[in-house]
Order: sequence, then structure tokens, then C-alpha cells
Amino acid sequence: MVERSQGRIYQQGLAIVVIAIIAISAGMIFQQWRAQCVANELLKNIDATFLAAPRPLNAFKLTDDLGEPFTTESMQGHWTMMFFGFTHCPYICPTIMNELNNMVIKLKSLHVKATPQVMMVTIDPERDTVKRLNTYVKNFNPSFYGATGSKAQIEKFTKELGIVYMRVSATDTKTNNNYNIEHSGAIMLFNPRGELTAFFTMPHNALKIATDYS
Repeated sequence: MVERSQGRIYQQGLAIVVIAIIAISAGMIFQQWRAQCVANELLKNIDATFLAAPRPLNAFKLTDDLGEPFTTESMQGHWTMMFFGFTHCPYICPTIMNELNNMVIKLKSLHVKATPQVMMVTIDPERDTVKRLNTYVKNFNPSFYGATGSKAQIEKFTKELGIVYMRVSATDTKTNNNYNIEHSGAIMLFNPRGELTAFFTMPHNALKIATDYS
């Protein structure tokens, strides 16, 4: 009888332990599920793609729209938003530059002190002279900058950042300058150490970019 009683007590105790383990496991699964739901809900409001680890840039040398050197050192000490386009662009570039201007306006209204340096790097160095680039970017915002360089310098820089573009010949071939360039509209965000931290893909929205940045 004693052995049977002990056996029953053991079985009951074992059942209680098993039930407790199941309850704890279920609770952990529920908490993980709830956390994932919260994370997914938060991600709905994030427009940027953030890198797991900031990516440093190799040394480069371009020329800004004031004729001064634009290098890795030029990106130190402040945030930089960089867009790759060209001044003859019929639609994508003006649209994105306008959104970037609206983003700056929104950040100022939010009283964000560390507003980013906005830089457009040309993918059309043959036509985009320093003077033309200066006039173009300042038309959108006096604080915007542009950068150009030799064809080799631009190709090296864009290749490192994975920027894809392709020159497309126009139907009218009377002049070699009559061409378009198909390109992506990604905006790159660099931290004050000059490291790639995040990027924004099209379609762009000034409010979303400003919210993610702030």
C-alpha cells in the first residue's frame, strides 16, 4: 500500500511538473508572438532600411558644386543624405530633390538641430559641370550641395555603393549630348563618421523620411 501511495504521489507530482512546463512554454511562446506582432506593427511606420552594422567608405575624391574637394573627410561630423542623379533628368531627380527639400523643412518645423547635409552626386559628369550642378541643386534649396568628378571617379564611387544606372541613347542622334540615363532613386544616409547607415527606396515621402531621421 505504501509503495502504491508513493507511486500515485510521484505520478501526481510528475503531472504537475509537466503541466507547469507546458504552461511556462505556452507563456513564452505567447510573449514571443506578442513581441513579434509589436515589432511588425512598428516596422509598418519605418520607411528606411537600416544596416545591421554601419558600412565605412573607401577613400574617394570628387569635386563639389563650389569647386572644392569632396572626400571622405567632407562627410565627417554631420549626417549626410546622398542622392545620385543628373541635371537633365526629366522627372525622377526633380521629384526626389523636391521631397528632400520638403524633408528639410519638416525637420526644421520639428526643431531637429542636426539636420543632414543633402548632397546630389551626378551620374552624368560629361554634361554636369560644377557651375551647372551648383545652379541645379541651389534651385531646390540653398543649403544643398552637388558633387561631380571624372567618369572613372563617378563609376568607382557608384560601384562601391551599388548604384546602378545606364545611359540610353535618344532617337535623335544629331548630337552626342542628346541622351537620357536610367537610374535608381535610392537615397543613402551616412552617419557623422561617414559610414553608410541606412537607405531609402522609392517612392519617397518627405514626412516619412523626416520621421525616420528624427
